[in-house]
Amino acid sequence: MTAAANTDDRGELLRKAARWLGEAQDAVAQSQWGDAETALSLAESAYGAARDSDPSADADPDEDEMLSEGAALCTLLRSDIALRHWQLGEAETHLDAAYQVLKQGEGLGVELWRLTGRLAERRGRWTSAYAAWKKVAKTMEGKDERKLADAWIRLSEIALIQGKQKVAQDMLI
Repeated sequence: MTAAANTDDRGELLRKAARWLGEAQDAVAQSQWGDAETALSLAESAYGAARDSDPSADADPDEDEMLSEGAALCTLLRSDIALRHWQLGEAETHLDAAYQVLKQGEGLGVELWRLTGRLAERRGRWTSAYAAWKKVAKTMEGKDERKLADAWIRLSEIALIQGKQKVAQDMLI
């Protein structure tokens, strides 16, 4: 992993930030918490530097959106890490911080709702969890079969927990 470079090029900072965020996500998936923390800190630092820099004359017109979404994804990843370590209050704080930016994007919004559903499950808030997973299922219909299947499985689990065996069975058939 490389350290953040001193550069005024906002586009380059955004590319580096996205790369470090990807490294952090990979490290989380492999439960390599030290590497995840290092890469996530580098991504957050690069997004912060990009926020403080001026766009270049030939800047991508979507740079501001990429900056906002990337920084929010860092916050979501922080929430995910906290959730995996059962630090529910911290997870909720990070999730709330990312909510306003991510609720509008289709792909990013799904990650928001997936984490919301997982957090609600851990807190035993089954109605909230059900609503979040229903949003995931609706958004992923015809798009991402893996995330759609995960949502339907979680919805059926919630129905079982609530004593609705017929509803759970109907969801999986």
